[in-house]
Amino acid sequence: MAERGAVGGSGDRAPAGSARDRIYAEIRRRLTSGTYGPGDSLIPAALSVEFDVSRTPVREALALLERDGLLTITSRGYLPRIRSEQETLDVFEVREILETAAAKAAAQRRSETDLARLTEATSRAAASADPTEKRLLFNDFHTILRHAARNPTLTELLQGLEAIAKVCAPWRESTTQRESSTGRESPNGPGPSEGGSRPFVDRQSEHEDILAAIVDGDADRAESLMREHLLRDRQLRVGGRTGGPDRQPAPTRGGRQSAVSEPVPTGVGGHSSRVSPI
Repeated sequence: MAERGAVGGSGDRAPAGSARDRIYAEIRRRLTSGTYGPGDSLIPAALSVEFDVSRTPVREALALLERDGLLTITSRGYLPRIRSEQETLDVFEVREILETAAAKAAAQRRSETDLARLTEATSRAAASADPTEKRLLFNDFHTILRHAARNPTLTELLQGLEAIAKVCAPWRESTTQRESSTGRESPNGPGPSEGGSRPFVDRQSEHEDILAAIVDGDADRAESLMREHLLRDRQLRVGGRTGGPDRQPAPTRGGRQSAVSEPVPTGVGGHSSRVSPI
């Protein structure tokens, strides 16, 4: 079982605030971006050395992340909390309910500034040839949309569920088999650690359709398009791993069902990287 403590990241700019808040934000970022994978132990002593602080703010930060549902405590420290198959699907279902509500509200309440920001994120994602930048811009699209809904409670709940989803069912991308600049997967299909990511052009097109509905102020259409968008992602990330008679399959393009790979640990040195879009 790999131990993690002093693994890169201390050079990133830390947010303002107390040592506890700074450490909390950085470890949360690592958990939700795939730096820490299943089985990677977070040891307070090692982290206190890395962040050059006493163990007290480290323990406080880790305890907050456990409260958020992102870590689980062990006899030696903490591990990323990987949910059961049923728990993972439950998280995605609740997230879909809230995210579709946010899309509907955004179509009704968005400002011109919101529209400009959504348009910019969408345009930049379409123009980018960098897979990591694309995924970050896809994340930005959802973040901007939530704020456009003008419901802080909804936004806060979605941020928590999003973080849990990224930890328990991350997108994965092999460093040896990147998606091409055309936005399509490698012609040989996803590698063993890629998790079968949907083509970027599909997600880009779905974002553009959602944006058009919000621009038109068509709340019902924005809600419906967001639901279809999230169902496709859920089917890829957790579909086929659990379900019952009341579980409906997500829509697919071209009649193809997507395969899902189980999460795999990320080795030191970054043999696989995971950036989790919404």
